[in-house]
Amino acid sequence: MTGVAPFGILGNLHYTLAGLPLFKDQHIVLNLNLMMTDRNGQPVDFPEAQNISLPLPPAMDHTSQLMFSRDLLSSLFQMLISKGGFDADLTGLALRGSVPMTTSALQTVLPELPQLGAEDLPLVVKIRVRGLPVVSLQNGKAMIQLGADIQVLSHSKSNLTPLFTVNTNISLSGSFSVTRTKLGISLALESVSLRADNMGSFDENALKNWITNILQMRYLPLINVGLNIGIPLPNIFNLNFGNGVVKTLDETLVIHKTPQ
Repeated sequence: MTGVAPFGILGNLHYTLAGLPLFKDQHIVLNLNLMMTDRNGQPVDFPEAQNISLPLPPAMDHTSQLMFSRDLLSSLFQMLISKGGFDADLTGLALRGSVPMTTSALQTVLPELPQLGAEDLPLVVKIRVRGLPVVSLQNGKAMIQLGADIQVLSHSKSNLTPLFTVNTNISLSGSFSVTRTKLGISLALESVSLRADNMGSFDENALKNWITNILQMRYLPLINVGLNIGIPLPNIFNLNFGNGVVKTLDETLVIHKTPQ
């Protein structure tokens, strides 16, 4: 028995029974394997072997539970990042005036940068996530550490001129929600640290505040739109986890659902 669910740019998730159902304390325990195929139907290797278990004991009477391991969630984030799902190119038009996005406005933040020049030009901010995400589960949320290169360029006619690049470590928290068919996650910024080479002397706090505003006001809303697809839940035996309660236990995400 299998359940197939679309999963955005990654393709489709396939849930399959890993073996015969087990009976434990008046509950049925289903071990599920999880595999993925791309949009052409070709199998995609997970960074690590994945499986989930249903339900997770101990469980109260009439309660269904679904468990996702930290490794599974980490692998899904890793695959989204590898497909460019966390990369973005931001312009002043995209930010709609909420953050200074011209060279003259940036010069008030970083007056030490001679390469800004005298002409007032629009800026382009390119964010590229590098390396693997570090994911942990605690207090009902996901904590995600990302490394990202943020490149700032000026835009003159058809030319883009690099101004500077900042290496950042971004800490995010993810809040979960559950519908009948998917596990949703919404990301929020917890903190950001940065390292800027070849910029000489500059006001680190001013630059950090500017980058923080960009991440909060445009980057994360853009990423959250992409995450709206959610993680499809298994459609096996007509299970319904809609409006379930999400908790974390020993680096495991557990969805509890008690029938009304």
